[in-house]
Amino acid sequence: MEAAALYALATAKGYAIVCFAHVTNTMATDGDDFEKGPDQGSQAALAVITETLRCWQGSRHDQQA
Repeated sequence: MEAAALYALATAKGYAIVCFAHVTNTMATDGDDFEKGPDQGSQAALAVITETLRCWQGSRHDQQA
């Protein structure tokens, strides 16, 4: 739901919005379904966001050249 709201805002206002989701379970039926790995997935999430930003900045630099 939160992602849909962000995309609606992006469409309505013309904002460039990126939404990252870290899905960790399917049905929440086992006790460890919400296990996200080391640091609750923070390291993996930051790696994805960092790479996305690096690529986005590179594409903006290419457009300015």
